[in-house]
Amino acid sequence: FDEGQLKKAELWMTYVLNNFLDSKENFFHFSSQSAEQLIAKKKEVFDNVIPSSNSVMARNLFRLGTLLDKNEWKQMSVKMVLKLSAIIVQEPVYMSNWGILFSEITEGMNEVVIVGEKIGEMRKEIQSNYFPFALFLGTKFKSNLPLFEGREVKEKTMIYVCKNKVCQFPVENIQDAINQMISA
Repeated sequence: FDEGQLKKAELWMTYVLNNFLDSKENFFHFSSQSAEQLIAKKKEVFDNVIPSSNSVMARNLFRLGTLLDKNEWKQMSVKMVLKLSAIIVQEPVYMSNWGILFSEITEGMNEVVIVGEKIGEMRKEIQSNYFPFALFLGTKFKSNLPLFEGREVKEKTMIYVCKNKVCQFPVENIQDAINQMISA
């Protein structure tokens, strides 16, 4: 609900891609390409008490790819998961964050866009429910973000529920939006 924060996330992701990605293996090094050259550059993939850096980056790629309509980022995330899919299934305890991402990719994410003056109240009410496979965006005014394309701010606050860029009819009522998210 703060476009500036999303733009910062895009800048940071671009920086990480340019400075930490091993493009041959499609995983991220733990240290930057400009850091002192070590005998072996570490790539962390196993989750433990703290999720691995690569599982966190893969989830970031998938979510930001969805929010910013950057299919190449989403595909990179999918490729990362596919390379580890056998281990994710065999060792879920050590791959829990990867498993969550695998579920998000498999299930697909609801893209919930709220447009209009009452975005704060509607956001609070709709997010008081648990929706593990949903991303939320909102604006009171016009936005240039891809998910806002064709979503005009009118007298009424409208909720658009989409999945994989296919949107249902916009609704004003939160329960109607919830029903759309459940049935999507």
